[in-house]
Amino acid sequence: MAFFVKTDKSKSLAHLTKDVEDQPLPPANDMLTMEHGNALFYYLKELPDTFRQICLKLYSMTAHGDVIVSTGMYADDSVKSLEKKKRGVADKLIVKGKPEDWKAFLQNEENKKKQLCELMHTAWSTDMPTTSGDSESLLILVKEERVYDIST
Repeated sequence: MAFFVKTDKSKSLAHLTKDVEDQPLPPANDMLTMEHGNALFYYLKELPDTFRQICLKLYSMTAHGDVIVSTGMYADDSVKSLEKKKRGVADKLIVKGKPEDWKAFLQNEENKKKQLCELMHTAWSTDMPTTSGDSESLLILVKEERVYDIST
């Protein structure tokens, strides 16, 4: 019989970094930034009127320069998925207009992983604003188990 154990990652981080001094960040054009895509979903407070506009707003919230945006890739039997199921699952909603309750929309993995992430990929691939200047930025979207280069 297997038992899942939830760990407190913040205690591990505190232990690993207790004797480490903060260092200044290098310039943005010398860094590759990784964004937690699902966290971006929860940072949205004022929702635009359409899902396309929501996806473009998510893009504007990502770091500038070279960026990897990774959305969740939790297996159905993972500790994370089991924790989410224990908290409750919202109804599956069909993407149309703006959801009345954004947090409830995000509680359903089908809404988030299958619909929102797919729309985000499409919008970022076709409607994303181009960067100014001569340099090209790297934008990688990790969705489910696939990696997409959506560079500008």
